[in-house]
Amino acid sequence: SRSDFYEVQRTGHSPPTTSTLTRRLWTFALSHLVLSRRIPGDFVEAGVFRGATAVMMLFVLDDQDGGGSRSMWACDSFEGLPSPSDQDLSGRDCFRSLAASGMKGCDIGRRGLYRAGVGALETGVEKYHVRRSRLRVVKGWFADTLPAAGMGHIAFLRLDGDLHNSTRDSLDRLYPLLSPGGVVYLDDMGSFAGCWRAANNYRRDHSIDAPVHMIYEMKNNFRAWEAAFWFKPAA
Repeated sequence: SRSDFYEVQRTGHSPPTTSTLTRRLWTFALSHLVLSRRIPGDFVEAGVFRGATAVMMLFVLDDQDGGGSRSMWACDSFEGLPSPSDQDLSGRDCFRSLAASGMKGCDIGRRGLYRAGVGALETGVEKYHVRRSRLRVVKGWFADTLPAAGMGHIAFLRLDGDLHNSTRDSLDRLYPLLSPGGVVYLDDMGSFAGCWRAANNYRRDHSIDAPVHMIYEMKNNFRAWEAAFWFKPAA
């Protein structure tokens, strides 16, 4: 397979990104996993920034679903983060969890952080020779644009909105479209207070008891978890 992860890195098919190698590897592996299990649906990323992981997910689709019709939905305001909400700024529960579970931190972000225009994504698609016809770009705040017209079943839902409202809006609008056996990945559940709170509250509100799998990083000889994912149980 041309989409062996380390071959992709070696040959430069992974665009510049702020994501760590560990989180890129998990994104890559989960993309392959849902395809190997024939989970129905498209790939969706909510929180695209410059498009590096979206391009990687497109690369896997091209390789493993070459004759298929799955789409890659890239959803972002392309204006950076919105302003943090009270749920982001009040980190008391997050810090309690940090001590209990080894979270990386309790970031809150700031308005405009991670701003990048759609052009950065388009440049990555062209440079790394992935199939443009699969790509569906959804521009705007998640509360206003999701689910986008034409969205159906989702096999892999990658959430990277950082903040509470972005995460909750994504879950509210997209998780119901996730196919049983599909995966939801939250890139910031262990590093942003609001993301952690939004995910836990959503799981509580919808009685989701699927195990949360934490993705750990080693930083300064300290083992901390930053991202997390779970598989949607069958109804």
